Amino acid sequence: MKNYQQEIALLQRQYQETLVHVKDSRWCRAFCEEKRQHSLQVIGAGNYIMKHEPVFKNRSKGFERCAVLAYLLHDIGRFPEIREIYNYEKNGKTYYDRNSLLDHGERGAELLAQMPEYADLRIIIPIRHHGHMIERFYEDAQYQSIKDQNLRKEIRDIIFLVRDADKIANFYLMTSPAAQEKYRNLLFHAPDEQYLHGNINPKFEEYFKNHQITLHKDTYTMADNFLGFVSWVFDLNYQTSIEFTKKHNIIDRLMAVVGKFNQQTDLQEKLANYAKMYIQSINLNHRQEDFS
Repeated sequence: MKNYQQEIALLQRQYQETLVHVKDSRWCRAFCEEKRQHSLQVIGAGNYIMKHEPVFKNRSKGFERCAVLAYLLHDIGRFPEIREIYNYEKNGKTYYDRNSLLDHGERGAELLAQMPEYADLRIIIPIRHHGHMIERFYEDAQYQSIKDQNLRKEIRDIIFLVRDADKIANFYLMTSPAAQEKYRNLLFHAPDEQYLHGNINPKFEEYFKNHQITLHKDTYTMADNFLGFVSWVFDLNYQTSIEFTKKHNIIDRLMAVVGKFNQQTDLQEKLANYAKMYIQSINLNHRQEDFS
């Protein structure tokens, strides 16, 4: 990454400024550190996909630069978000009071659009929508206004790359016992028994059966949260990402975490089988190009 030291320094500055701002909040400091670590891990995941995925061979230097910058800076909006969470909680509110109003993708896109060196639609649009349901991307007015079909394809290739790199980096992170404990502490300030060891939402069986990513609004327990990570396999876009998931036995390793928080073993096995059958049967190299 020697050619991108300026952008890594930009991330580091945002991180350091945020640490100073939230210095008396242990939770916000931990959240900030996790996002710095995650951003660096996504760089490795994005590099891995670009190296192994045929669609990224023989692309222009301009395209390659935008692709790398999109995944390198995808979470830069997390740092102003964390500062805002801190300010909000200082006024007696909590992160969960306002969770639905915070959008780090939008914040990151706004921040970078003000910097001429990053104000390229191939960077801005993928960052804006990397964490949204994919329909939000296709409905984006800026994307819809683009007449150049090659540019539209480049943006699609990059947003699929950013979304996959984000997911497989989190897959790898969430299968680490230390990361699981850290994530649990970040996710819930004062865990209660129902949250920690409650039943899996029955809706999840339909999500998995239909190969759909679970929705945050239907997530009520720790098991639901980790099953949400498992459901990300249904939203992978490149075969390289599928093969990574197989190689590292991600589904079984995540399901082992679910088992720590939930005793519904029959349902766990059924959901795991839906996900494993999907990644064994899918071949994204044969995916029809979507020109929406």
